[in-house]
Amino acid sequence: MGEAGGALQPFVQFLNIDSSHAVRLLTPYFERPISTPITVFCVAIATEDGCFFSGLQKRFEMGHMYPTEFNAEINEDRSPICLNAEYADRNSRPSSNNYIDNGSPHGGSDSEDCANAARGQLGPGSWHCYVAIFNGDQSVIRIDGEEESIDCVRTIPPSFHACLDGITIGSDHSFDMSLCFGEGSDNEGEGAISELAFFKGSVHHEDIVSLESHLMRKHGIQFPKTSRIERINDDYLSRLAHKLMEQSPSCANRKKDPDKEKRHVPLRYMTGLRQVAWKQNNTVTGRQLSIKRIGNKSRNGSTSEW
Repeated sequence: MGEAGGALQPFVQFLNIDSSHAVRLLTPYFERPISTPITVFCVAIATEDGCFFSGLQKRFEMGHMYPTEFNAEINEDRSPICLNAEYADRNSRPSSNNYIDNGSPHGGSDSEDCANAARGQLGPGSWHCYVAIFNGDQSVIRIDGEEESIDCVRTIPPSFHACLDGITIGSDHSFDMSLCFGEGSDNEGEGAISELAFFKGSVHHEDIVSLESHLMRKHGIQFPKTSRIERINDDYLSRLAHKLMEQSPSCANRKKDPDKEKRHVPLRYMTGLRQVAWKQNNTVTGRQLSIKRIGNKSRNGSTSEW
């Protein structure tokens, strides 16, 4: 039980009992695979890159994953929301190698893993109500009642579809991108899911808005109060703050990278990081964390501040 988005609601964190290793939940195989379009509602949080769910054997993923070259420049571990599935021709015979990458069989290499990806814009770090419609390059992603601008890696022919053969919850189907890291540092890979619902077909827009509103009220998730441009800019600066915090002083030398002159980060984004802030709440549970102040030193059981 924790504070999901501001309301006390149950959620699942995908860690074993001593929180040392990531785990996942698996459904049985469906009697018959379900083909796209498929609509998914997911109330969840990712604190860094990780996959909310996928298929059992076939790729059918939603999560913050597959950083682009631009995203890696900001922070390679805080990718935008992404949908990714293996699409095949409806008229072809089912086989293990008929999933395509620009017309070629899917070979499973790193470059091909995200061949069918549809990316939104916002990165991880907060509780959100995600809505996704898996439908090739006509896919839709919504976050907290607003539709994301989608960037598709390639065009998928209308005759192609993807199939969901079962559900892997808390990681991708191959357990390479878990939502919880395990044995990580504070706030590293502490993702969680509160609700997850799948609907066959493309749910009508009016029904999406209605169910979306219900889930957001239930979990205390606020509708955006700032403009779309402001949200994207805030997300960019937040990810850039994490990137700058990870760098060593030598990497921050502007003489080595003239472009850094253009990448100023307001102090409020830096002071919100766990390494800096003196008062912090756990991003997932909402519980206040005990922070040791800089300059606090224990001597013979007593405490003094320098």
